[in-house]
Parts: sequence; C-alpha cells; structure tokens
Amino acid sequence: MAKIALEFKNYKKIKDLNFDLNDYDAVIVNGKNREGKTSLINGIFENLTATNLSNQPLTIGEEKGEKTVIVEDKNGKEIKIVHTFSKKSPKGTFYAIQDGQKISSVIKIRELIGDANAYTINEFFMMCKSIPGRRKFIQEVLMRLMTSEQIAKINVINNQINSKDGEFYITRTTLNSELKALEAIPGLTDEQKTLLAKKDELLENKATSEKSIKATEHKIDILEKILNNIISIENGSGWQTLTKDDIIFKDEKAKTLFSNLIDLESQALQYKPVCEKGLNSLDIVLTSDQNNLLPITNELAEIEKIEYSQSTNGNLEEKIKDKKKEIEDINKKINNAIDLKSKILSESNLPKGLIIHSESEFTYNGFDFNENEISESEAWLLLAELTIPIYDCKYFRMGNAAIYGKDALEALTTMAAKYGKILALEKVNDDIDDIYVEGIVWDENYADDNLKELVKENNQQPEAIPQTISENETVGDKLLKDAAIRRIENGNETAGDKAIVNSERAKNFIEDAKKRGVEGLDDISDDPLQPASFDEEKDAYDKGEQIPESKKAEDITDENIKKLDDLF
Repeated sequence: MAKIALEFKNYKKIKDLNFDLNDYDAVIVNGKNREGKTSLINGIFENLTATNLSNQPLTIGEEKGEKTVIVEDKNGKEIKIVHTFSKKSPKGTFYAIQDGQKISSVIKIRELIGDANAYTINEFFMMCKSIPGRRKFIQEVLMRLMTSEQIAKINVINNQINSKDGEFYITRTTLNSELKALEAIPGLTDEQKTLLAKKDELLENKATSEKSIKATEHKIDILEKILNNIISIENGSGWQTLTKDDIIFKDEKAKTLFSNLIDLESQALQYKPVCEKGLNSLDIVLTSDQNNLLPITNELAEIEKIEYSQSTNGNLEEKIKDKKKEIEDINKKINNAIDLKSKILSESNLPKGLIIHSESEFTYNGFDFNENEISESEAWLLLAELTIPIYDCKYFRMGNAAIYGKDALEALTTMAAKYGKILALEKVNDDIDDIYVEGIVWDENYADDNLKELVKENNQQPEAIPQTISENETVGDKLLKDAAIRRIENGNETAGDKAIVNSERAKNFIEDAKKRGVEGLDDISDDPLQPASFDEEKDAYDKGEQIPESKKAEDITDENIKKLDDLF
C-alpha cells in the first residue's frame, strides 16, 4: 500500500487541512461543488510534479500559504515535497527533503517521484471518444510503454498502413480505382465483331462507289459544258446569224470549212434535249452512288472508333490481370506491415488485451471507446485498468467517484494494491458543509463485504467503521450498519451512512423495538435465523414501510416512530 500524508495551509479555499492517508488504496474527497475537492486533489498533484496548475493558489485575504505532501517516491522511499507561496510570489517555489537533504531542483523532484498522470480517467474517456483524442491518447499515454526504437518503427508502419492517409492504403485505393475503370470498359459485342470482319469488303465497296461517283461527276461536267455552249448558240451569240453566202471566201477550203461549222452549229442545237436528258440521268446515278456510299462511310467510321479504343486500351484482359496482380502485391505489403507491427507490439510492455490498430484506433479486451460501444462506467474501469500501471508515480488522479459502484470501487482498490498506488477520487455531496475524505482499503481476508471505509472530517483523526462483528459490538451496531450498507448498495445512501456510527442511537433502536413487544430481542445472536417478528419489523424499516402490527400496538408512539425514521 502506498503511503501519503499532507498538510495544506491557505491554499485556495482550504484554510487548514492535515490528513494522514497512509496505507489506503483509494481516497474519495467529498464535498459540495466549489468547496475545494478538486483543489485538494490537484494540490497534491502540483507538489508531486513540482508544477503550478494555478497562478493564484493563495487563499483570498491571506499573506502566505504552504502545501506539504509526504509520499513514497517511485522506488518506495519516503520524500517530503513542499510548495510555498505568498502575495508577493503567487506561484511560489517547490523543494523536497529526503534523507535530511534538501532538493531544490524541480527536475530532480520529478525524476524521484516518477511520471504522474496529467489526465484523470474521465478526461481519458472524453479523449478516447474522438479520433483526434484517440490519436493523442495513443501517442501520449500508450506509447510510454515502448522504447524509442519501437516507437520509431511503429510510426513508419503507421505512415504506411494508416487506413486514411497511409502510403500503402493510398496506393491500393488508386489501383482499385484503375481496376474498376478497366472493368467498366465493355468488350466487343457480336455486332462489333461482325462489323470488324466486314472491313475489307466495306473498303472495297467504298473504293468502287467513289470511283463511280468520280466518273459520273466527270460526265456531268462535260455535258454541262456542251449544254452551256448549245444554250449560247441558241441565244444568238454564235455564228448561226451568218450564212455561207454572206461571206466571200478567197479560198475554197476556207469556205467549205466555214460551211461545215455552220452546219455543225445547226446540228448542235438539235442535241440540247439529249444533253438535258443525259444530265438528268447522270444526276440520278450520282445521287444513287452517294446514297450507297453513306452507310459504308458510317460503318467504316464505327470500325475506326472500335480500333482506336482497342489501340488505346491495348489488350483489356491482360491489363485487368496486371492490375489485379499489383493490388495483390500491395495487399501483401500491408499484411506484412501489420504482422511486423503486431510483432513489435507483442515484444513491448503494452498490457495484454491491448491492440493498437492504427495511430488513432485501438481496442482493449475487445472494446473500443466510442460513445456507443460500452457503458461509461465500464469504459472508465477499463481505462483505469489500462492506465494505472503505465505511470510510476504512487499517486493517481481518477476524477469523479460517482460513476463507480461498489463492485467497481473494489476492483479499483484491488488495482491500487496490486500496483502500489493510492487513487484519488472526488464526489459531490451537498449534505455536508466541509469537505471530508474517505479512505478505502481492499482486504481479501474479509469473508463478507470486503470493504472497510474510514472517514476523515477536517482535522479529526479517522475512526473505522468495521465490517465484521467484534466481541464488543452490539446488535444495534450491526443492524444499523446492515441497513446503511443496503442503502449504499441501492444508491440511496445519506451522509450519515458513511459517518461514525453512534452506538447510543443503535441501542435506542433496540429499546424502541422492545417497547413495541418485538419477540426474541434478548437472545439475538449472529445466527441469521432471527425470530420472524423481528425480521419482519427490521425488513419493513429497511424498506421504508410502515411499522408492522405487534402484540403491544398501543406502545407504538409517534415519538418512537420518529426515532426509528430518524435512525433509518
């Protein structure tokens, strides 16, 4: 069990406080809000870490103050740490005394005390509910159990396999996207395959059609020129206005030639209808050839698209196969990195049951710590179990005590005893004026409720409430204690349940019962087989029910009822 004693003077709202908390596994500081509970717990933490949590620790209206904490250092050796402060020097100074030697170096003090938890369990819980908080918890708390070399290796691996921005995961995401795109490219349909098979035939038909079109266009061009000339002759722009008698030719040959030209011109006029009909026929042929060429051109254009797609994607099946191989290789790298990380973690001092999945995700005994996974009290207990062994300081701040039930407190005190710690908790209690401290000890040698509670009110020495019947303990003491325990277990406890038991009030309970004619009071023993009438009455009062009928009902007075109600 850890040893700790403290003396506070003029520290915030604490004017004068002197407690000896030696040999307790846990202490619960009770009091109203803003009455100094957190100040007391944090004040001890300040001394043990030689750190100021407040810029103004001095009680208002005072000139100077002092906090003294006597505790075991991380090696189990007693050390006294003093924090002095005043109006002139609000933050004050820290020093320690060990083996009669004064230690002024705060670094040396911290080294002797060991690492103390900077966050309480409820603060750890709030931290672990978010991704940034879990990342911080892993880095600042869990990684404390690993060597610098192990941490460096883990950081490299996390940079590779982090599920959001890890190098390997980014690569795999890219490869999967590329594979999906390749698989989305459709293969050749039967129609497309048939079209590709027709390519040579289509090219030949296209050449034939284009040749025919070209020849027809040439014929049309010639006929159009002839027709234009005929039309010119017809319009009087030619020689038909002259006759061979109009001109005197010196040369007979010239006259013959001129005569022939006039005859030719005259004959040409007769060919106009033939030329016009020929042009119409050629236009029909040209249109037909052009219409025949259009589907051929369209099919060849579709073939060109198919061939372009094939040339761009290459062998689609081969590409898909290669992409799948790349993904398989990156998966092997990820799995190898995960295996290496697991090996490093298994060789570290991390507790059994803890699995760190990434730089921001971990589970402990199968639980993660998001809002919906487990109950808050269960999460707090798991976090306590996880973090208490991590810090080598003998003092551990827990936070709110109200979250823990009796079983959880027993589990906490067991942890404290196992690791040689004293756990500090705080609990709001509006029924008291001044703060008081419960000291809790877990003792596995007790047969029944293995919890004994001790109360310290201000400067008074604690008086134990025993959990077993001693020779001098009255039956009234036992009954009162049993009832108090029931109320505590049912969550209905009052401040008096944890206060010092007044034996006179217990005796009054017995006397009141006798007045009401309850049988079997003279020979009550520890035997659970009590007289039925007594059990009925006691159980009724435990449950808050009305007084049962008795043989001497007339002796049940309002005063006695009030006494029993006050007692319970």
